[in-house]
Amino acid sequence: MELKATRAELRFLRSQLNPHFLYNSLNSIAALSKFDGDKAHDTVLKLSDYLRYTLKSVKVLSIPLSKELEANDLYLELEQVRYEDKLRVEKSISFENDIKVPSMITQPLIENAIKYGVEENNSEVILKINLEQIEEFILFIVENNFDGSQKHGEGIGLSNVQERMYLHYQRGDLVEINNKNGVFKVSLKFPIG
Repeated sequence: MELKATRAELRFLRSQLNPHFLYNSLNSIAALSKFDGDKAHDTVLKLSDYLRYTLKSVKVLSIPLSKELEANDLYLELEQVRYEDKLRVEKSISFENDIKVPSMITQPLIENAIKYGVEENNSEVILKINLEQIEEFILFIVENNFDGSQKHGEGIGLSNVQERMYLHYQRGDLVEINNKNGVFKVSLKFPIG
């Protein structure tokens, strides 16, 4: 019974995705279709692939990290269409073990960085994504600069990620959040093995 309750809770938490992303993507595609039909077509295909991933991931508790990273790339490409030069993404990815992680666990971190970094900022935002293997963990870090004038959310997305990580790994030390010197940073530690 306890296992069933945990799985039900994980499904519920994972299903709390932001519907505004879909609306914004469709609006970007509509705008693109007026002056760049080929790019609009490519963007529709990326959105389709991303939605296919999200629908599949709701049915499983965990997924290979490589698949999660592919979904992140699709998400970022779609957001890049919307924000163009206002969003710069820098990635450093280095890991050897393609472990399974909770499905859709990293996407809320990227979404949060865009929502509270890019949307609310008047200048270019640099979104850094780092992934590296350190001893018995794979460390996933998302950080973005901000100008301090942004509205702050209620923390639902981050608390959702913290709760999902705890339920999945039964550990409370795998999520670290830092907000200082104009940089917001969230780190996830995925145990190997």
